Amino acid sequence: LKPFWLKCARRWGASWDCGSPASLWSLVAVVTGVSIAMDNTAIMTAPMDGFVESEAHHKLFLQAAQPGIWLEDPPLEFAAVLQRPSGQADAGGFKMDLDVNDGYTLQVMRFEPGPVSEWNKHHGLAKYKDIRPYDRIFQVNGQRGDSRDLLQAMKSGDHIDVLIRRPIEYKIKVVYGKAGLGLDMHTNLDGSLVLKSIKQASPFDEWNKVHWQTPVQAGDRMIEVNGHRGNAEELVHFMTKDYELNLVFAH
Repeated sequence: LKPFWLKCARRWGASWDCGSPASLWSLVAVVTGVSIAMDNTAIMTAPMDGFVESEAHHKLFLQAAQPGIWLEDPPLEFAAVLQRPSGQADAGGFKMDLDVNDGYTLQVMRFEPGPVSEWNKHHGLAKYKDIRPYDRIFQVNGQRGDSRDLLQAMKSGDHIDVLIRRPIEYKIKVVYGKAGLGLDMHTNLDGSLVLKSIKQASPFDEWNKVHWQTPVQAGDRMIEVNGHRGNAEELVHFMTKDYELNLVFAH
């Protein structure tokens, strides 16, 4: 069996390391056309402590970001104000790992005790405005656009005003092509499966051309395959079971 897979791997241009713990993933990549990088997170660490409920400007910012009517459902977008600790005049200090893969937001991957956890103590539970892993920061101090611009904006002022968006789930349906699915994916530190890039002329590329207003994008998490949810290894296993895939992603 091993020589057969080695032969296929060479023929299809796939890499194979027989001594690597990722050999199973390489095998799956050959079968499905999905490239998976183990523990290869493209994250940027932004080290800070402390949160203050802040002066007039920041209170106005928080009030302006509130919905105009009472909503029973938790908000999909909300405002937060974090205080920069003294002596840290850069984007660091916040003790967050931020993923910049999609190019225009900062995705929160994880955080340590500090300003975010202090904010959550005051704004979690009933208020549903606690900052969580996979939330996306899409505005910093009034700045939107490129992820690098958002990181730059985090370097200014004693406080940062941020707008945050919760992940939104969406469904797609694709069928395997001759070369597989054409996905390049990686596993995050928590074991989730995250899209890194899409190959041209692949089933996902064709999907995006048709659904150009709601495309599958880099940084989106795959969370369900044909009704099954689980970690990266489990999801890839289910992807090998059927020719037609009903997938749920979170952006």
